[in-house]
Amino acid sequence: MSEPPAREEPTGPAAESPESPRPAAPARARRAKAPAHKAPDKKPARTRRAPARKPAAKARGGPVQAVVFVLGGDEYALPIGQVQEVINYTEPRSISSDVSWVRGVINLRGSTLPICDLAARLGLARGSGSGRIVVVQSDEGPAGLTVDDVREVLTRVPDQLEELTVTNDPAITAIAKLGERLVVLVDAPAALAGAKLGRRA
Repeated sequence: MSEPPAREEPTGPAAESPESPRPAAPARARRAKAPAHKAPDKKPARTRRAPARKPAAKARGGPVQAVVFVLGGDEYALPIGQVQEVINYTEPRSISSDVSWVRGVINLRGSTLPICDLAARLGLARGSGSGRIVVVQSDEGPAGLTVDDVREVLTRVPDQLEELTVTNDPAITAIAKLGERLVVLVDAPAALAGAKLGRRA
């Protein structure tokens, strides 16, 4: 008895079983993506303007104190901060100097003090050789300035001081107007700048 012919298995698309899973379709988002939240347009920040500056008030210094003295009948003054002391006149010991208005030196309590003729330094007639000595501090150390007399300590406000433009001497800084009086203010370090008072090495 002959065997029934073997059953050929179907191939191709027809061979797929109805229950066999189909290849998955490309994954799609089940839920539609929520539209991206668009940030509201920011308005450009307003630049704050700094408040306008008021013009600075003109600086005013405080009262100025000065020691008033006499040279050749005219009044001059030194800032009180530059004056160390006032002593009676002592004839200085003459020394050789290239500066004509350096009179010499004296012994002041054990220290050698150079003495300068302030009248001659300012272009006035040479001092009388008597009167007082005003001890001041220069850039090269203490020194004595010969004057005819010392009168008073004066207190002036800046409004009473006026710069002098008729001279280019750095020793003359201003003039104080005191009613009918005119007092010339002198700067001691500037007046003694050319005296060569520094000690030799």
